[in-house]
Amino acid sequence: MVDEVAAATKANIPVNYLDPRVLNPTELLSWGSATALIHQALVYQGQVEPLPNNEEATKYLAGSAAKLSRI
Repeated sequence: MVDEVAAATKANIPVNYLDPRVLNPTELLSWGSATALIHQALVYQGQVEPLPNNEEATKYLAGSAAKLSRI
């Protein structure tokens, strides 16, 4: 399980609202979080464009430069 989480994080797929530094896999998945996870997976597969770095939502994405500058 750790390898899968590490691989997903390396691919910038995890989305974590309110604190992007903490992964909480036991928390219930909201519609918004599910949508964001699907979007990130599609970005990883090259099927959709990533969000621009100036977008507010990027601060909740793993590995986002915009997120890191706001923490």
